[in-house]
Amino acid sequence: MYLQLSLLVCLPILSLQLTSDGCDTSETCVPIRTCDPIIEELQTAKATTNKDKKREIVNYVKSKICGARKDRLICCPDENGVGQVNQQQQGQAQPQQPREEFMGEFVNIFHDIAGEVYAVSDNQLLIKDFTYDGEGPDAFFLAGRDGNKPNPRSTNGDIVLAYPDNGVEYEYLDTNIPILPRFNGNKDIILTLPKGITVNDLKWLSVWCRDYKVNFGHAAF
Repeated sequence: MYLQLSLLVCLPILSLQLTSDGCDTSETCVPIRTCDPIIEELQTAKATTNKDKKREIVNYVKSKICGARKDRLICCPDENGVGQVNQQQQGQAQPQQPREEFMGEFVNIFHDIAGEVYAVSDNQLLIKDFTYDGEGPDAFFLAGRDGNKPNPRSTNGDIVLAYPDNGVEYEYLDTNIPILPRFNGNKDIILTLPKGITVNDLKWLSVWCRDYKVNFGHAAF
């Protein structure tokens, strides 16, 4: 709770003060402590040792500040349908609800891994009720196209599914892969596959610790 507040306090005052209506139509100006996507970005900034990545995240958060600075408000992606209402008012079609096809359930090995995996499109997975204690030093989602779980002797061809999704496709050895924080099962997670790969290509999904080459838990498809 104090992470996002302490980081926000350290952000310099913007040369252009945003107002409460300065958010996109798909965003709502809310207290920063209630915006999970922004909190996750700040947790990633705290965990990374890459100064450029940290600076990039801080600049992104700064760009989302809205309202009076003392109120600690942020432009948060709207999860309550306000953006959809705005689209309808503007004559745009309301997006269709995603399909949910059950793929598998996580089996815990270490660190309290749990959750159910669904396909919601050809290139996206949804994890419901995901839990993880956040104690792994180098843990992220890893998917594979062979076998029914990761092979610690060979990660060739395995697919990094970064969370939070920042639009970047990472190779396995990339040191900038976001490290997973703690999850207590109170939110759903969307994972986007790299270009050229579909959910039908996948055989398993793992919470994988690269430092120790250990599978914390996996779901077989």
